[in-house]
Amino acid sequence: MSTSTRGIRAFILAVVTALCVGAGGYAAYHWTGADPGDPQGKTPAGSGRPAVPATAGTTDVGGPDATAFVAQRPQERPAGWQSWQGRFARPPLACAADPRAVACLLVDGTYEALSAVDGRRLWTAGTPEGKGEMPGDGEAYVAPNGDFYVGGDGVPPVLQGGRALISLNGRVELRDSADGRRLWTSPGGLRIARYPHRPGISGDAVLVSGYTDDYVPVVEAYALDSGVRLWRVPLGPAVQDAMGEPVYRLRAVRGGQAYATAVGSGSDTSDLVRIDVAGGRIAARLKGLPVLGCAQVMALRRNVACELPQTSTGESGTLLLDPRTLARGATAHLPEGSLVAADDTNALVYDATRSTLTAARWEQGTRTGEATLVHLPDQSAPASSTPLLIGARALTVDYTTLRLLSLPGLTGHVIPVPEAPRERVLPTGDPMDGRKFTDTLRPPQVLALGGVAHIVYDDASVVSLALPE
Repeated sequence: MSTSTRGIRAFILAVVTALCVGAGGYAAYHWTGADPGDPQGKTPAGSGRPAVPATAGTTDVGGPDATAFVAQRPQERPAGWQSWQGRFARPPLACAADPRAVACLLVDGTYEALSAVDGRRLWTAGTPEGKGEMPGDGEAYVAPNGDFYVGGDGVPPVLQGGRALISLNGRVELRDSADGRRLWTSPGGLRIARYPHRPGISGDAVLVSGYTDDYVPVVEAYALDSGVRLWRVPLGPAVQDAMGEPVYRLRAVRGGQAYATAVGSGSDTSDLVRIDVAGGRIAARLKGLPVLGCAQVMALRRNVACELPQTSTGESGTLLLDPRTLARGATAHLPEGSLVAADDTNALVYDATRSTLTAARWEQGTRTGEATLVHLPDQSAPASSTPLLIGARALTVDYTTLRLLSLPGLTGHVIPVPEAPRERVLPTGDPMDGRKFTDTLRPPQVLALGGVAHIVYDDASVVSLALPE
């Protein structure tokens, strides 16, 4: 299925890569996983399986608050885990993990899950598109006109507490993450916002962005235990680009509150809204944002951060908003680049032109540290994974090493990764001619959970190792 973009080179930078800062930030399109405000309960154990924390799970871009902060809790480490190497059947597009499985949406539109304990294959879902049935002979493909194709209507997976959330044939499915059993399928009547949009779980509700048959952008909620539709919240009137890049969508969630980009009152504006998940209603609205909304939305503990798009005209900086009313507070002016990770004290900014990761303080916007990351030789995309915050350290992985950099100065460990692909062969040909995803170089994806890092490379290989203390 096609997803219209604003130009193929910008699209490759924004979607194919995991840092994607030049076109608004990859993490901005991924609203993921379990609500950090949910209680740390236990999910019921399956047959012969130990129970796991109900909210234990992560993705390649962190958690649902979109801050890329991923707490490392010992009880979330897979039971019986030892370091391992494995491989998916096809290269991955986007991945997620919980204490039982590492699952990815693959380039052919199918899903595959490996054991988080030892890397053995657990289950697959979906049927690959046949050759000739879509551009790229059934594989994810960027067309010459910038359209993006993924077979099977797949969206990036969410894994949490022994459950896997995926999408097949236009409907969301909840499955057992260990054996792939289908627990429920969502009702019809929703055109699910396509890749790279990711559904998520907040408390007892599954939240999904999409469009009605009349092209009205909406957020829908389904009961986690049954899949019954709980509510539908419109994000505005019908729009013309409903089959294109999902502008009006969920952006972040925290403490039972979801934040979404909504249609603005003017033709060149959009709004940021807060949706009360329990009540299924819009409870607050910030009007007058740029037409594509915030470049990045992060639901911090004390504020909601809205990074304004970098343009030659208009307001700049990152707005710090009240999480309940969305009233404007201070405007943070961080070092040049795109906001990629943050906590209540520190912000991480990536500058694609210099391949640098910079740490800064929110209050003053002052630079506290800088690190140079690996970039692909032709400067087409970053070679390092989306930076995550692991407590007081930044974590990123490239094709040879894992970096754990302590805040505030971004100094620390550079650790070789065994069995990493290392040598990279640059693709040939002009991307303006169209290109399969498998003919592009993409940064690794790192899934950090329970003190373990599962590293998924673009050649489909996986390395699972312990994070240094």
